[in-house]
Amino acid sequence: MDNDNRNNTNSVRCVASARDNPCPFSLEEIYRAYKLCRKRKRPSPDQIRFELKLSENLGCLLDELNTGAYEVSTYRCFIVEKPKPREIFAANFRDRVIHHVIVSRLQPIWEKKFYHGSFACRKGKGTHAALKYLIKKHASVSQGGKKEVFFLQLDLASFFVTINRKILFDLIEPTINEEKFKDLVAKVILFNPTKDVVVKSSEKEKKLIPDYKSFFHREYLDQGIPIGNLTSQFGANVYLNSLDHFVSRKLRVGAYQRYMDDLLLIDTSREKLLSLIVPITEWTEKNRWQMINPQKTVLGSFKNESMNFLGYRVSEKEGKLKLFAHKDKKWNLVEEAKMVDWGVSFLRQKTHPLWPLSQRTDVFNSQLGKLRAKMGYFSHSESYLFKTQVIGKLKNSIDAKAEFFGVRKCKIKV
Repeated sequence: MDNDNRNNTNSVRCVASARDNPCPFSLEEIYRAYKLCRKRKRPSPDQIRFELKLSENLGCLLDELNTGAYEVSTYRCFIVEKPKPREIFAANFRDRVIHHVIVSRLQPIWEKKFYHGSFACRKGKGTHAALKYLIKKHASVSQGGKKEVFFLQLDLASFFVTINRKILFDLIEPTINEEKFKDLVAKVILFNPTKDVVVKSSEKEKKLIPDYKSFFHREYLDQGIPIGNLTSQFGANVYLNSLDHFVSRKLRVGAYQRYMDDLLLIDTSREKLLSLIVPITEWTEKNRWQMINPQKTVLGSFKNESMNFLGYRVSEKEGKLKLFAHKDKKWNLVEEAKMVDWGVSFLRQKTHPLWPLSQRTDVFNSQLGKLRAKMGYFSHSESYLFKTQVIGKLKNSIDAKAEFFGVRKCKIKV
């Protein structure tokens, strides 16, 4: 049977049984989820295999969803070492398409319930929105810098591997009306990622992960959701949404915000912030079976101390919060600038003069693209002098060679 006939058969099957067995999923919905799944992603082997028979695979997914035959595929497990060692469970591409189907339906429902100060994995939010929110709230709480403001940082220990899948599903279930969609969500959320998992890591890499952070050493079988899944990121926000409202409404702190499992509270009273550690700890232990990490609990003053938050060093200068770049980020920019300079010099010396000008320009722009990506981080921090020094030296070097690469000017915003 060809692909068009197969899709027509699926549609006819849904229409014919609409009275006693309605089809809650459509081919258009599956296709939109597929487009979202591949958007801005580098093609993986799973994705390529899926797209080689795209029409057939989309039709099969549609049929499995509407008949209830869909089952989660086996995960692949591997270890990443940067920025710190983590145990990653990667889902098959077809399963990631299903994740987009689920989140696209649940997101509009839960977006109305989410606390406005939760910034992770939400449209219109993100790290820089969280930093702007912090600066705005600091100005409000400090009354324009007139009062000293204190901060309290809390972090949930081993957050993703200690999420209870049963509790998470119980939170989501009341917001679902369709039985087939509810069954699908249950299959994805309650699935144990360690079941028949294919481990791609060596024994040496496995030793990088302590037992308390590993999915393979859980005290309870229903603990842990895979890091990186779209449903996991969405589920994490659902999991802690009640905590957000508890802190903001019941504890009445000066200002509160959360980025995934990082909690930040600010107030003009140091004693009040110190007193809130106990009720927050008790709430997480009682309602979510999770612990606050005491080693990452930080209490300080913006006036006298700097705070590490979302990749920046945050400090108060003249009554206003300022963002400063970390030293390792500065070194990374310097190294990237050196690589660009070295690469341009090497290509100019080693390539043939008859090498097409369009290809030279592509190489040149590719090198600068990497540098601009690094510069994006510094555009939000107080680093103008540093950027000027690094880029100034690089521009002088590149401009001397620009004619060879078919560009008139090296365009890098400082």
